[in-house]
Amino acid sequence: MGELTGGNLVEKSKALVWARFRDYTAGELRLLEVYLSRINPRDPESATVKFTLQEYCEFLGLRMNSKTLKAQLMHFLENVVAVPISGSNEYRLYTLFTMAEVRTDPDIRSYMVSIECNPKLQPVFFDIAKNGYVKYRLRYTASMKSQYSILLYSMLRDWLNTGRKEHEITIDRLRDQFGANDKSYDLFKDFRKRVLDVAVDEINLISDIHVEYSRVKSNRKVVAIKFKVELKKYAEPVIDAESSEIETVPLKDAPEREKPVRSPRSAAYEDVDWTSIVPDVEKKQCASIARSVARRLKSEYPNIRADKKKDAVVNIVQGAYEQAIKDNPNVDVPEAYLRTAINNSPLSKFATFGFDYLE
Repeated sequence: MGELTGGNLVEKSKALVWARFRDYTAGELRLLEVYLSRINPRDPESATVKFTLQEYCEFLGLRMNSKTLKAQLMHFLENVVAVPISGSNEYRLYTLFTMAEVRTDPDIRSYMVSIECNPKLQPVFFDIAKNGYVKYRLRYTASMKSQYSILLYSMLRDWLNTGRKEHEITIDRLRDQFGANDKSYDLFKDFRKRVLDVAVDEINLISDIHVEYSRVKSNRKVVAIKFKVELKKYAEPVIDAESSEIETVPLKDAPEREKPVRSPRSAAYEDVDWTSIVPDVEKKQCASIARSVARRLKSEYPNIRADKKKDAVVNIVQGAYEQAIKDNPNVDVPEAYLRTAINNSPLSKFATFGFDYLE
C-alpha cells in the first residue's frame, strides 16, 4: 500500500472527465481523486484500494470519525453518475463503486478503509489509453473545497491536451456537467457568483493552471462561456495523454540522421529564479543540474519545441525536487541527492508538461 501524498498521480479517463456527477459533494469527489491516485490504471487487479482513516484525514485536513465516514461512504456508493457513451451524446447510468469496508486494524490502532470500483466500469478506470485521459498531481484537486472546482479542473486539463488555448461551452452544457441544474442557477448572475467564479478562483489559487473566461451573448443573453486556459509558468511538469496514444514507426527506407547535440551555454539557466523553485539547492548548482538535463532533453524528447526547451528543463528539475527532496527531511546533501535522482532516472519520471511543449 503506497503512501498517500500530494505527489501521487491521478490518471483520469476522458469518460470520467466528461461524466455527469449529480449530487456529488466536494468530499465525495476528493475521495474519487484519492482512489484514482492509488490504482494502477493499466492493471484491473488494483481495483481495490486501501488506506487508513487517519492518513486520509491528515492528508485532506479533515476531522472525521468512523460514524461520519460511514455516512459519506453510504452516499458515495449509492450515488449515480452518467457516463457518456463513446462517440455519441448518450449516457449510461452507473454507481461508480460497489463495495466499501471499514475495519479496525489493531496493529496500527486505526480504521482501515477499503473501496472497490464497479467491475462493469473497468474500461472507464483501467482501459484509459484507448480513448485518452488526463494526468495531474493529486495535490491540485485534493485541497479544493468546491465540487465545481474539481469538475472544471478536469475539463480544463482535457482541453489543454488539444493545444488550443480557448474553448467554448454552452451555459446549458456547463451547468449539466456541474450538476448545477437547480432553478436557483437559472439567472446567469447567480450561476456565475455561486458556481463559476468560485471554481475559477479556486483553480487559479491552488492548481498548476491559470484560467480566465469571457461571456458569449445572443440577444443580450449569456448563452456560452469561452475559457482561456494555460499552464502556469514553471508549474510542476505533467505529461498528459492525447485522445489516443500513437506509436510512430519510422519508414524503413528513410535512414535516420543523427545531429550532434549542442552543449548548452555555460551561463544558461543562471537567470532562473531557483530560490523559489528549488530552495534547498544553491543557484549555481541548480543551473549546473539544469544544463545536464538540457543535454539529455533532445534525445529523450526529440520533438520538443525550441521555444519551450528552457521551460521544459526547469520543469523537470522542479519535478525532481518535488519528488526527491521537498518532503524528505533526511537528505543531508540536497544538491548531490537531486543530481543523482535525475541521472539515475528517465526525464519522463519528473516531467509533466503538456503537449503544447511538443511539435
